[in-house]
Amino acid sequence: MKISLIIQFMLTIALMAIASAGCSNPTGVDKAALLADSLRRADSLHRADSLHRVDSVRTVSDNAMRDVLCQLSENVYVSATVDLDTYAGALADRISDLKSARTASSLEAAREAWKLARRPWEFFEMGLVGPAKNQGTDPDIDSWPADLNTIESILQDNDGIDMATLAQEEGTARGFHAIEYLLWGLDGQKKVEQITGSEYDYLIAASAMLHGSTARLRTAWQGTMAGDSTAFAWQLCHAGQPGSPYLSALSALKDVTSNAITLTYEVANSKMGIPYHSSDKAFEESRFSGTTKADFLANLEGLRAWYTGEYRERNMPVVGLGISSLVVKQNPGLDAKVRAA
Repeated sequence: MKISLIIQFMLTIALMAIASAGCSNPTGVDKAALLADSLRRADSLHRADSLHRVDSVRTVSDNAMRDVLCQLSENVYVSATVDLDTYAGALADRISDLKSARTASSLEAAREAWKLARRPWEFFEMGLVGPAKNQGTDPDIDSWPADLNTIESILQDNDGIDMATLAQEEGTARGFHAIEYLLWGLDGQKKVEQITGSEYDYLIAASAMLHGSTARLRTAWQGTMAGDSTAFAWQLCHAGQPGSPYLSALSALKDVTSNAITLTYEVANSKMGIPYHSSDKAFEESRFSGTTKADFLANLEGLRAWYTGEYRERNMPVVGLGISSLVVKQNPGLDAKVRAA
């Protein structure tokens, strides 16, 4: 999908968010109420739409659905977790380099490593089923917003901050956004000489924990060996068969489709809609680094990959079956419209 078409798709989602909340730009808004109302609206829309849309594939054979689930699992979901884990490891390395060098260039290298690790996570959000939820890796990796009061309290009250220190805290005090805050600062203009010794220790511990979480997610999807029936990719591929938690291929397809649809409403109503209507940058997902728009685009690329079955995040793209292969059999015109969006 060309970048211009992705932007068109994003603008369409933005218009959905604006229309769903009215045309005015409210002032003095209750942030908690606005967020809760947006999530309730997204959830009710998603429940109605996802059940209607996915039930339409009942005429498709179980084998056809399993073929799609198998190829999506290996080509898209597993590929994304491998890239996420690789880049998270590189981020931990660059932060270690930063602590050693303490130079402007090493700070910039750490920031770039954070951005590179962030993209595959946002891409993978269309795949937050199974391990990401069941094993708690989602909140460990990407709890939002960062709890700045807790982070500052930890920095002030601890002489030696390590993983054991952070393990006692909620995900909002570690993960991507805690690291982001420490690397960029509240205004996004932090200089290397402003980073304290405690902040370096915090960054080392938080990045190591992040890498540990991405490694667990990767293993949970990929398994430890070929044919590992505990791997979630295997369980999706064998949906409806012994060893899989899914009673049917259709139930597995509903799970991954429902999550993808949830993400479309989250992007429209929460990630884009709330910051727009509240005029409050505190609601922007990656506000310290100024990369919120990159988050949106990665979300949309993930949805594109889920639909097309094409993983294009590497120099050598991986092409396989996606949801499109099921849609085109029943409604070629609709498939063409989705692909052109």
